[in-house]
Amino acid sequence: METKTKIWVSFFGMRKGEPGWPNIDFDPEKRKEELLQTLKENCENIEFVGGEMILDFEELRKVEQKKDIDGILVFTLATRPAGLVSWCLRKQELSEFRNYPMIIAADLFGGEEMLLDFYSVAQANSLPVIAVMSSDLTEVKSALHLFETIHHVKGSKILNLTDGKDPDGQSGWWGRNYEGYLTQLKELLGMEVVTIGSKQINQYYKVADEKSARQLASQWISKAVKVIEPSKEEIVKSGRMYLVIKKLMEEREASTVTMDCLGLYYDKKLPAYPCLAFMQLNNEGFTGICESDMEATVTQLLMRELTGLPGFVSDPVLDTSAGQIIYAHCTAPTKLFGQDGPVAPYIIRSHAEDRKSACPQVIMPVGKPITTVKISLREKKISLHQGKSVGNVNNERGCRTKLVAEANVERIMENYKFGTFGWHRVSFYGDFAREVRQLSKLLGLQVVEES
Repeated sequence: METKTKIWVSFFGMRKGEPGWPNIDFDPEKRKEELLQTLKENCENIEFVGGEMILDFEELRKVEQKKDIDGILVFTLATRPAGLVSWCLRKQELSEFRNYPMIIAADLFGGEEMLLDFYSVAQANSLPVIAVMSSDLTEVKSALHLFETIHHVKGSKILNLTDGKDPDGQSGWWGRNYEGYLTQLKELLGMEVVTIGSKQINQYYKVADEKSARQLASQWISKAVKVIEPSKEEIVKSGRMYLVIKKLMEEREASTVTMDCLGLYYDKKLPAYPCLAFMQLNNEGFTGICESDMEATVTQLLMRELTGLPGFVSDPVLDTSAGQIIYAHCTAPTKLFGQDGPVAPYIIRSHAEDRKSACPQVIMPVGKPITTVKISLREKKISLHQGKSVGNVNNERGCRTKLVAEANVERIMENYKFGTFGWHRVSFYGDFAREVRQLSKLLGLQVVEES
């Protein structure tokens, strides 16, 4: 059962009758109650605690005694008279303010000076603080959703279906300090990893329900534009693989899975690729990622909680002559705008590199903004670039699904930190750059602006 996100809220004000912004007649207690009531009415999944009026940011130290909160919200209601503001932050150690992410929001024509002064100190010291200055309180609600995102991923379990802790290739770099990575993942995001090998996968595959696998295969075939290479039996194998993965996820109470699919299949340890299974899982609201790329998995899990949308993990190809980037892979979701959104058409193909098994070639929507990201927990960074979808490539080179986007390709190429993020990137339909930057600040991640 999901618990509510718990936020400590404080209001920076002044005593009634003091001159200053907004004015000498301003009643800070009344305004505090109005804002608190609005927050509770519009953020039903958040539990607000605290609610006191403070006259100095030093008073936020008391939050240190609260160990079960997800973040801090401070509303600046007023600018106190000159000479009465004690800025202890300029002299004190700031370690206390690193323990919880914080949102500081200004009540317009009242608390701007306090916000800007505190925020400049926070930025100079790389504190996990974001600022909101807007007449629209829905922007505060949107910022609070970042706290909900962090809260909801805590306790997530990721299944890593692999025989080795150090998969080959760029997607396995995270595993070269396996235990250290798991510790970092737990400390930063509260996530756990459960590793399951091919022996257990194949045991489950042998007893997977044939009838259910055939029904699923028939469903995939009936909804496809067409089937080109795979036989019906190959697609049934993919259906069995879906049942295996889904059962393992249910048993481990995991919503997320990644698999060393290329390594296991090339070593003849898998009867089928999981490409169609991952398409199905992502369409159902779960997270399925190929190649045991834990960093791509963490990226999609976090972004899915943030946006409500599945991502498309790909091997990007840059075409500087056309000013385009082509996102290519052999699995992709078809419900790219969420479970209740439109469904993209797809063709069932063989896996591209070896022409075996089955996978979806998804015809991606065009004319839409694309936000592409990738986390590197090893270096506490996140890459970010944007573009606009303009087409799909249909040829026999590279992976099956190839989404074309217009972007600042020259700059992306110059800023593509392969040693930090690898080749893979994760793309989402929509403009989420602001949310990514804000979430990164709250998590202590440095944003690498690729575009």
